[in-house]
Amino acid sequence: MEFADLLRDKGIEPQRVLVLRHKPHESKLNKTLPWLVANRLDLFNAFQQSQKPVVEKRITRAEFVASFIRDEPGKARFIGLYAVKGWKRISKRTYWQIPANRELKALGMDGFTKNPPRSSLLWFDLEPVEFHSQLRGQMIIHWPPQDRNWHRFAHKPRNRMPIFSLRDDEEYHGAPAKAPSTVVFVEGSTRQVTLDKCERNPRARQACVAHYGYCCMVCGFDFVKVFGEIGRGFIHVHHLKEFADQDGEREINAITDLRPVCPNCHAMLHAEWPAMSIVKLRRIMQRQQR
Repeated sequence: MEFADLLRDKGIEPQRVLVLRHKPHESKLNKTLPWLVANRLDLFNAFQQSQKPVVEKRITRAEFVASFIRDEPGKARFIGLYAVKGWKRISKRTYWQIPANRELKALGMDGFTKNPPRSSLLWFDLEPVEFHSQLRGQMIIHWPPQDRNWHRFAHKPRNRMPIFSLRDDEEYHGAPAKAPSTVVFVEGSTRQVTLDKCERNPRARQACVAHYGYCCMVCGFDFVKVFGEIGRGFIHVHHLKEFADQDGEREINAITDLRPVCPNCHAMLHAEWPAMSIVKLRRIMQRQQR
């Protein structure tokens, strides 16, 4: 049996599927992939949501992405099938504002590399599809030559992918990450960084709080009620449209584009990218309070 046969069994034509065999060039991240598959599929998906230009073009022509990890020369391990729901072009600044990308960077991912140099890339909306999930991390296929070519459409005769074996390897089972061997760490080293800062207009903030007040529009927190005079005038102002995903200056309407929120709610709004709506976060809080 071949991988294409599994696709047809589910009513998916192989010519609609781009098959990726991931092997990150970052050695630390490469060693972490099995753990991501077992414990953080959301991070694994974020890892594959951006690609090199040649793969970007291929994904825009596909309806599905079948994800594998390089197991050994000539072999690939199945991870999952994803529907290509769309894509958008994002800047380098926006790329690093996505929480998952910052987590992946801590795990060794370079992300926006200098080779080739790019000012923006495509960010793909890849939605997991129910497709032989019991085989995740276990099904091994033969990877057709050349071994270096890690992206292929599933229907081409030269891209035949026979199923080689099923392996129930422990490293692909969900398990908590190992605790650090020490709880004492060193901080305080200095380094020089260069960054671009998007300037906010303080007058827009003033107009926003003059209209809405200083209470959080998500949870209703009032800093004066809780902290007294030291809390007077303190509140964050949230941009309903992604502030950093803009090139150059733009007009801001302090009433329709901004909302006052407390720091906790502000952080939770940006726990997703793009930022979730105030209504959605408020509903989440209401469900938790029932």
